[in-house]
Amino acid sequence: MTRRLLKTKLHKENKYRIVFAHRGTSGRARALTEAIDSAQRRFRQEHSFESATEIEVVSATPREHGGLQAVDYFLWALQRFFERGEERYLSFLWPKVSLVHDIDDTRQSGYGVYYTRKKPPFGGSKKLETSDIGS
Repeated sequence: MTRRLLKTKLHKENKYRIVFAHRGTSGRARALTEAIDSAQRRFRQEHSFESATEIEVVSATPREHGGLQAVDYFLWALQRFFERGEERYLSFLWPKVSLVHDIDDTRQSGYGVYYTRKKPPFGGSKKLETSDIGS
C-alpha cells in the first residue's frame, strides 16, 4: 500500500520526512523504508528520471506527532462511513479532503473508484455492504 500511495509523489521536493504510526517491532519501519525505496526505483525506471530526494522515515505515536492524530480521525471517519453508513463525521471533514482512492470498489473499473471534494462517496445515506464491493 505504501508503494502504491507514494509511487508518483517522491520526486517533487528535495526532502521528505515521512511519519508513520509506531506499531509493533522495528521491522515495520524497515519494511516501510524498503517500500519507499521500491517506489522511488520504480518511478526512476518508468520515467527515466533521476532524483536526489532525501527521505527520512520516522516512527512516532499520535501523542508525539499531531499529524498522526489528524490522520487517525480522518481514517476513523472513513471507516464509520464504509462500515456503518454514518456520513456525519466524514461529511464534516470532507471539505479538507482532496482525494480518496477506494481500491477495493472494483464494480466499475479494475483500479477502483476515486472520490474528490466534488464527487464524495456520500449524499444518499447509502451504506456500502461488503457484498457490494468487488462484485
